[in-house]
Amino acid sequence: MVDKTLTWGRSPATGKLDSIFVESEYYIINGAGFGTKTTTPYYDDFETRVAGATGSSVGSLQVSNSSGATISTVAPRSGTKCLQNDYSLQRFPKIYHALSQRSNRVKFSCWFRFDGTVTGGSNVWKFLRFSNTEGNDPYNGQNSFSHEFTSTIGVANPVSTSTSIELDGGLSSWSIHTTSDVTPDAAFVNGQWLFYQAEIYTGTEGNADANIVMRVNGKRIASFYNRQYLSATHPLGVSLVLTPLDGFDDYTSTTVVMKMDSLSVDGSAAECIMTDNAVYASSTNWEPQPINYLTDAKAYIKRKRGTFTSGATAYYHIWDTSGNYVSSYAGLVV
Repeated sequence: MVDKTLTWGRSPATGKLDSIFVESEYYIINGAGFGTKTTTPYYDDFETRVAGATGSSVGSLQVSNSSGATISTVAPRSGTKCLQNDYSLQRFPKIYHALSQRSNRVKFSCWFRFDGTVTGGSNVWKFLRFSNTEGNDPYNGQNSFSHEFTSTIGVANPVSTSTSIELDGGLSSWSIHTTSDVTPDAAFVNGQWLFYQAEIYTGTEGNADANIVMRVNGKRIASFYNRQYLSATHPLGVSLVLTPLDGFDDYTSTTVVMKMDSLSVDGSAAECIMTDNAVYASSTNWEPQPINYLTDAKAYIKRKRGTFTSGATAYYHIWDTSGNYVSSYAGLVV
């Protein structure tokens, strides 16, 4: 017997009646060539989280070491709250999201900021990781991609790339193999909110066909093309994503605090990002828009305003399930 208190609809993902799916709750973009997906992105702007210490988890994010992690009301990018870690209290928070199922294509984005100083030491800035770990340690996957940088004594921002792919306990790719459009010290500006994006296609077992691209404010900060990520020994896809609140090696002292806001992660290459320009490369403001359902001709989006003005015209840029850019679609900000 159908519960009459629920509003039922036919889920685009399955074609079946679903009490969770209510079409009027979504912004629908009509187009073509989107592909289809059944994965649901994880999105968190932390507005519903309780301010203060996080404990071992924040929603579906796991906090490995929580002594420096809080839901902060100090200087969020939008709304009233953000997630932060104080690195003077905890150098390795290792905050991560475990995918509901392994995937060979994953996309991640968030707004990211760091403030503070470094008084000495040779520093290692450990940001995002894609990992196909088969255990419970998010940091030590059998095969993984690590987005890392170094800086010299007293420098409070990343300077040199040390990004790498670990394959079967050794390195298959490192800094010499990466290409970028902007230097780390130009991209990672202390005291500014930055739009941070990561995407991976793991390729196929034993072949050099994996692609990984990292962007800051729309520009490539690191990328690997046609490199090996999967092996016969470790053929499994990505199981978890370590967020940029990962770790910071500083051998003396630091007052660095890192923050995240408007976080989105999905085990699919399909993605929608709202910007202020019809040409994505010319955009200066970005906001991830979770695609909860996707058919080849319709994207069902949960709209997120971020810092955009309600009622203004914005542009919804869509990538298909193979990671190819489809088009931009003009629409009003809610």
